[in-house]
Amino acid sequence: MTLSRQPGSGNDLLKDVMSMYTAEHLNLLYPDPEGYQKQVLYDIPIDIQAGECIGILGKSGGGKTQLVLALARLNEYRGGVVSTTTNRYCDVKGNVWDLKDNTQLNAFRKTEIAYIFQEPSSYFNPTLKIGKQITLAENPKEPESATIKEWFLKVGLEDYDRIMTSYPHQLSGGQLQRLAILACLIRKPRIVVADEITASLDPQHARLILHLLVDLKKELGFSLLWVTHDESEAVQYCNRIWVVDKGKIKIYDPVRDYPLNTLNLDHKKKRSEPGIELLKLIQINKSYLPPDNRLFGRVSTGHKV
Repeated sequence: MTLSRQPGSGNDLLKDVMSMYTAEHLNLLYPDPEGYQKQVLYDIPIDIQAGECIGILGKSGGGKTQLVLALARLNEYRGGVVSTTTNRYCDVKGNVWDLKDNTQLNAFRKTEIAYIFQEPSSYFNPTLKIGKQITLAENPKEPESATIKEWFLKVGLEDYDRIMTSYPHQLSGGQLQRLAILACLIRKPRIVVADEITASLDPQHARLILHLLVDLKKELGFSLLWVTHDESEAVQYCNRIWVVDKGKIKIYDPVRDYPLNTLNLDHKKKRSEPGIELLKLIQINKSYLPPDNRLFGRVSTGHKV
């Protein structure tokens, strides 16, 4: 594919050189059953620079995931309609891609952007062994780059032979999340979207995964868009903060301007507050059925413990 810089004013060219990804007046609509359009995102400006880390914060339902999906117009697979006045990507060679063109958009999806989603088990096909799926994720343009074993070391995985011959359900959540990161980064994308990737992990493993991703970002130089509920971590690691609320965006640049704790998103801190009763159980009983009981049939009284 031959891509060339689009003609424009001097200011436009300067913006293309400085920004890796730009979108102006990004809107997202979903049609409802009655034929009306429900607007989800409103006139959002997107500007992503090479190698930066952007923290995307906001309450549930505010539009964070819809926003990051709209970068590659993945919302359209679920009936969404994404529109922009301009939408461009500047590759490593300085060529400008017009992402409003479907051919260039598909090439962008294939090689330049990658997503790591919240639930690692949903990332993998449960009927295929991990080795088959990781092999499919390799970068076909660079077959002699890093081997899969080297990538295992990069993401902190051991027991290569066992994992490669295992099905997803035979591995832990932490292992699956590391494998999801591996499958994402082995293609060497320049934009990585991490959407609440630690939400399903315990605090210890969540922190390890976060530090791993930050270290890989420094080593490999990709831009990271990190959707999170952890305000304190976002302020610590990110260059800028985007707060998405009711389909609109507010950008904090520099990060120190972000008013920490105003969104009350850090659920881990709330759980640690003393005096809050999270769960109360009364009169708990457990019964075990005798061996002669059947799944379908008359069930006799069990043994209560």
